[in-house]
Amino acid sequence: MGTLSNFTEKLKQEPFIKSLINDLHGEVYIVGGIIRDLILHKPNKDIDLIVRKIPINILINQLQNFGKVDLVGKSFGVLKFIDNNGVDYDIALPRKDKPTGEGGHKGFDIQSDKNLSIEDDLIRRDAKMNAMALNLNTGKFIDPLGGLDDIENKQISAANPEAFSDDPLRMLRMISFASRFGFTIEPKTMQMIIDNAVKVTEIAPERILIEFEKILTKGNILTGVELLITTGLFKQIFGNEIQTSQLGRRDFSVVKTMPEFLFLMMNGVVQNPADFYLSRFSTEDAKRDKTYKDLQALDFAFNSIDQQITPVKARSIAHNMYKIAPQTLESQILPQIISNAAQELLQGKYPKTVNELAVNGNDIMQKGLQGKAVGDMQKSMLIWIYADKIRNDREELLSLVNNKGNEIKEGYANYSDPVQTWKINDKIVGIDFFVKEYDKWNNQGGKNSGYRSASKESVLEFLQNNYEDESTDEKLNKQLYWALTDRDLLGEEEVKKISYSGVVLDDKSRASLIKIFQRMIPEGWETIAHHMTIKLGALEDGSNEKQDMEDGTEIHLNVTDYAIDDKVMAVGVKGYSSTNPKPHITIAVNRAEGGKPFMSNKLTDWRKIGFSFDLTGKITEV
Repeated sequence: MGTLSNFTEKLKQEPFIKSLINDLHGEVYIVGGIIRDLILHKPNKDIDLIVRKIPINILINQLQNFGKVDLVGKSFGVLKFIDNNGVDYDIALPRKDKPTGEGGHKGFDIQSDKNLSIEDDLIRRDAKMNAMALNLNTGKFIDPLGGLDDIENKQISAANPEAFSDDPLRMLRMISFASRFGFTIEPKTMQMIIDNAVKVTEIAPERILIEFEKILTKGNILTGVELLITTGLFKQIFGNEIQTSQLGRRDFSVVKTMPEFLFLMMNGVVQNPADFYLSRFSTEDAKRDKTYKDLQALDFAFNSIDQQITPVKARSIAHNMYKIAPQTLESQILPQIISNAAQELLQGKYPKTVNELAVNGNDIMQKGLQGKAVGDMQKSMLIWIYADKIRNDREELLSLVNNKGNEIKEGYANYSDPVQTWKINDKIVGIDFFVKEYDKWNNQGGKNSGYRSASKESVLEFLQNNYEDESTDEKLNKQLYWALTDRDLLGEEEVKKISYSGVVLDDKSRASLIKIFQRMIPEGWETIAHHMTIKLGALEDGSNEKQDMEDGTEIHLNVTDYAIDDKVMAVGVKGYSSTNPKPHITIAVNRAEGGKPFMSNKLTDWRKIGFSFDLTGKITEV
């Protein structure tokens, strides 16, 4: 208790405490966690004081003579006080709780009373070890519930029988304490948590995350997770159970971040960890939520691998992770082969994105490629480099453009997975058959303009609905998922399963369009200004449009308006029909923030331009 005595003697010399005791004849107590941590010789910067015998308004006026008072908790008798030396204190009148019957940690009224005894204040607290106080007037140690005995026995006991029914958040606090101090939760308290576990759903999500953060940063993470499972809180929070025996395959010892902590708890427990987090815990929009993006990247890393994964695929996965959430490449929880690939990218052995290639899009266009072919060539270059078939060297990369990717395709076959076949309706088919059938199933009724990102769940649903006998074939499930994912490994989410037809601008019109709107394009955005989409896929045989396309008919477009958001910028045009809701030309995209050309279809704030401006292009199938 020597540390506690030394702290007490020093605190009694603070001018504001001397004034409260001597000038206003108040009683001042140190209470709660600061007492516990001083006994345990643990650091704690949170100093909680209880002041008796002084009305709240007089207390406020007096404290203002010695520092800054924050009145945010005045209504229930709590003040935030920073003295003239910059030290923070929580100062409160004695309080008691009155349940309202609404449930949750706000399901009771907190009533302050300057004349309430310190013992009555202490018994309303969560744990006995937090229900101790020291009277600064007399030096008397007050421990009405036996908190000191709990500390000596290294156990945690609830302060009162209604502790968890009144405030369910306290159940998570018990687990947080156990993980931080290495204490056990005594049997009666453990049973109380089990009996009240369902009430954890009444707690605001952000409060749950705060307690998770304490387990993550201050405690033994594995202990915390085991207790969440044992008490039933895990099932209530995540909707499914997990056996403690399964935890051995999850290395919590290397977890450093909240996304890693959440992912190891959710992987294999919920269908989609990132989406579950967004609906259960987040108050942010997905595009602004860092944790959501981290979870997406981690899920991609864990669920894109199979037994036959090659270093090439691992580097491709690391590439996609970098695009989603760059910081996840440094995660220590990654599967070893992905972790190795991530380090190769971080150390510069391989380019992380096409932006780090020794050639850029203009270099490739000068070799004769245009439009989508440029992006495809850049992706092929990455694959070729990841396969150690070529260096990231300007001359070597440009030599591949001369071959228009034929050499690359041949090389890629050298490290692809062994060919597998299946018998469907008396025909022998390969994985390409299932890819095409998946695309048809995924686009039933024209609900998708292309294919959406595949998931393990969507692959299983497709097989169960269409090929029930093969749906239990684990190898088919894995290879189909990988084949669908592989199309997008180095690409963009808007990759289409068919080409498009459009009015492709001539060089002069493209240059003019860029010049006029250049100053409106934010710095760092990628300039597009290539075409106006007529429709997805080839133009119909026998139609006037088909004849126009074959003749290379020249089309004149008139720019009418423009629109821009945080992802994409486009100009609206007239002069030729389009299957898009509004005929337009995408000018630029913000790739760094996930911008994609197809997002221009979602622009709504179109603004008129105050001048006439015409463009020329030719109908082309791309």
